[in-house]
Amino acid sequence: MKMQVQVVTRAIEYLSNGRPTPTVAGVLCFLDADWPLVGGSFAISGIFVEWPKKTYARLTQPGSLDQTLTDTWHRELADAFPRA
Repeated sequence: MKMQVQVVTRAIEYLSNGRPTPTVAGVLCFLDADWPLVGGSFAISGIFVEWPKKTYARLTQPGSLDQTLTDTWHRELADAFPRA
């Protein structure tokens, strides 16, 4: 996971051209894990380990980039990392 985060971070640095950049974070999301009622999610070396609702909440938080810039980054990263 750390290597994947590094690869995406390097791609963003290469493509940035002075523009504001998105934050890169690794997330391991477990679908059918038996999580405790209170807490349960944690991070190890900057990689978040959590369940789907927690990941959804993380992904839908407002960020520092406006929608136009977010859409641009989405397209550029999709081009940089095409589907296998």
